[in-house]
Amino acid sequence: MEAGMEAEQRVARASRVIERPAADIFEQIADPALQPAWDGNDNLSRAEPGQRVRAVGDVFVMTTTKARERHNHVVEFEEGRRIAWCPAEPGGEPLGHLWRWELRPLDDSRTEVTHTYDWTDLQDESRVPRARATTAERLRASLDRLALHVGG
Repeated sequence: MEAGMEAEQRVARASRVIERPAADIFEQIADPALQPAWDGNDNLSRAEPGQRVRAVGDVFVMTTTKARERHNHVVEFEEGRRIAWCPAEPGGEPLGHLWRWELRPLDDSRTEVTHTYDWTDLQDESRVPRARATTAERLRASLDRLALHVGG
């Protein structure tokens, strides 16, 4: 491991209020085929329809903008409230980073959405520069694009 990485901040987080019900927002996040339309990390190219996440243990497949396939292992799930997954190479174990979305309804039409990227367990040195580049600002870009996409 590179010198200084132990003390490095490996969790990025951003939140914002979106003027939409939590259920509407969650549908965008839980359906991988919809994610590329609002991805603020410019990392997602496409996902086949029909992979809507419903439980911990689900695996959905995304294609990145570099034409690489990622198998995303769902490790947290609460319908309408929380979803998190760990990417892996096809047929491989998760790589050590996690994407999380948490939704907190404020009322019937407003939801606080928090997006987290945690690369605490990432060991592959070749992936560290990309992980470092995934900042709170990039996560906020996803939140902002999501808000525009859902009309909130």
